[in-house]
Amino acid sequence: VVDTGLVRSHEDLTEKDLTGYDFITESDQAKDGDGRDPDYQDEGDGGNCWGTQMEDSWHGTHVAGTALASTNNNLGMAGMNWNAKLVTGRAMGLCGGTLTDIMEAAAWMSGGTIENVPNIGADKVSVLNMSLGGQGACSWYEQQVVDWMNEQGVIVVAASGNDGGAVSSPA
Repeated sequence: VVDTGLVRSHEDLTEKDLTGYDFITESDQAKDGDGRDPDYQDEGDGGNCWGTQMEDSWHGTHVAGTALASTNNNLGMAGMNWNAKLVTGRAMGLCGGTLTDIMEAAAWMSGGTIENVPNIGADKVSVLNMSLGGQGACSWYEQQVVDWMNEQGVIVVAASGNDGGAVSSPA
């Protein structure tokens, strides 16, 4: 899941949490006092965004739970894939994320080499979820990364939009 990170203590996800990395370059946007690092804990994405106070969404944890929350534990809900393990690319923080951070997180999770980030190795994903989107068609950069991930055998799942109308990128 490429998103806001993971609330790593979440009772339905702790057993599923395999690995991850924080790809947010700007420490203010990361809300954790530093830039890129191995701590992919979701610190929230709310705050003063363009003059409007936004609440934390914990979106990455929500998406991860929908995909693979533990089952038969009398807690929360059941995810769609009970046997899957979770790899997290934290690429969104305060008021969203940058295209570079998002696409580098996706490439890393697919086995790509990203400068100053340890290689994911055997934990490379087979399915990558990006429940996010932007206006218009994919940029050349986004398309190149998605094409490369497909060549690596990774199935890319992306949000098609929640507002009706045209499908947004990267879907």
